[in-house]
Amino acid sequence: MHITIEAANNAASLRAVHDVREEVFGKQCYRRLPRLEDYDPTQILTLVARSGDTNEPMAALSVVETTDDAALHSALDLLFPDGIRVARYTQLAVLRAYRGLHLPAHLLSEARRRFVVPNQILYTWLLFNAETARSSSFCRELRFKCSEKEFATEYGRSRVLVRKERHDATDSVNPHILESATSRWNRAPEGIHGRYPHLFPQAMLDNEWLAQ
Repeated sequence: MHITIEAANNAASLRAVHDVREEVFGKQCYRRLPRLEDYDPTQILTLVARSGDTNEPMAALSVVETTDDAALHSALDLLFPDGIRVARYTQLAVLRAYRGLHLPAHLLSEARRRFVVPNQILYTWLLFNAETARSSSFCRELRFKCSEKEFATEYGRSRVLVRKERHDATDSVNPHILESATSRWNRAPEGIHGRYPHLFPQAMLDNEWLAQ
């Protein structure tokens, strides 16, 4: 399957992002999301992944600079060196029919290319379900470090995952991981992915189709 990722910078793409998040966070997780519209446009990038075959939206992710948000960092025991820039990955959601394609890794890689590297962001972080954070592919494959402490957040019990960015690297994701996941997906019988996600164990696990 061919995947395209675009910046959500027009009415159609913003509606696609809203629909993806409403389905995953609203209907499946019963969560109300904090607004992101109030951020300065220079401090946020929202991406939407689409099927190259149908142009249907598959997943969405935002990356938000939090460098000057000392109150938020303090509430989550995040300590960063003075004078460096920090960004948060947030409101990641993948529609049920497209789980197993490593879309979170695709989106993080594109956010890194478009936002993290150009803005010289040195640390990135996100919130993740407390019970499964340590075993997640964010830690196993994407080099995030998991906090020992749990936090009560608007999403429930969460841990903080933090990564120090390597700006000399050409990419933050092993391309073989993405190629393997896509290859398995394409070889599977049509329609099987949403019904049997456990058949794709090497891709993102069932609890890794959203991050907070």
